[in-house]
Amino acid sequence: MDRRSHWDNVYHTMQPTDVSWFEAEPTTSLALINSVAPIGGRIIDVGGGASLLVDRLVAAENWEVTVLDVSATALELAHARLREKANRVQWIQADITGVKQLCQ
Repeated sequence: MDRRSHWDNVYHTMQPTDVSWFEAEPTTSLALINSVAPIGGRIIDVGGGASLLVDRLVAAENWEVTVLDVSATALELAHARLREKANRVQWIQADITGVKQLCQ
């Protein structure tokens, strides 16, 4: 099974809140981001999946947000959760290990 199929299967069979890496509040990530770029700017959440980090970044309204994940299913879940605010995010379905392909 390739990476995309594997992660799509994870998000088809489990709720985003049931995975071991789920955070109800991405406090640590937000603190780290704000410590290096407190006034906003561009940010890419690599492997963002269905994480709530994108919700918090969009709510702050001072970030130009991109979410990259190998799983189209995970991105669809996050996109649907954000509703109309999802239009403020650039969504990229890709495998980061193939970044060379993304840059060409």
